[in-house]
Amino acid sequence: EMITGIVPPAKATKTKASVNVNVPGTLATLLSDSRNLGQLTITGTLDAADFATLRSLPSVETIDMHNANIVDDVLPSLAFSGLTTLHNLALPSSMKDMGDGALANIPNINALVIPEDDNKEYVIADGVVYNRAMTDVIAVLPTTIDSVNIAMGVKHIHAHALEGVKGVW
Repeated sequence: EMITGIVPPAKATKTKASVNVNVPGTLATLLSDSRNLGQLTITGTLDAADFATLRSLPSVETIDMHNANIVDDVLPSLAFSGLTTLHNLALPSSMKDMGDGALANIPNINALVIPEDDNKEYVIADGVVYNRAMTDVIAVLPTTIDSVNIAMGVKHIHAHALEGVKGVW
């Protein structure tokens, strides 16, 4: 016999949220329902606990942190690692450093905005995030390139820099 009348559940509509983290470590309490959160804009100050919250968001596609701050102005190690749904990311304009693997294993990233003025420490060239002197590879953005071409003069490739890049491992 055939069962009829079964309809798959409707695809959930992605939501948007803007939050101001007044107290570092409280992002989770500010996100009432994050299951269908597609776009998140953050202001205020974040710490490592807040990045753990961000990594746990099951459907987030866009995170805009351009006007946020990070404790000590350092993006934690593995900050966004494993965010498979993330497509667009704007990092805080106040960021001065990032830990190893902060941008690792984000397989669907299409757009990354990092501070790049004269006082900042990072540049993006051909889908690769380098330190300003272009002697260190910080991360390779897997969906922005078909092949990896490392600039001449690179002396160090950071831990997790190639994590999530197809065909490298």
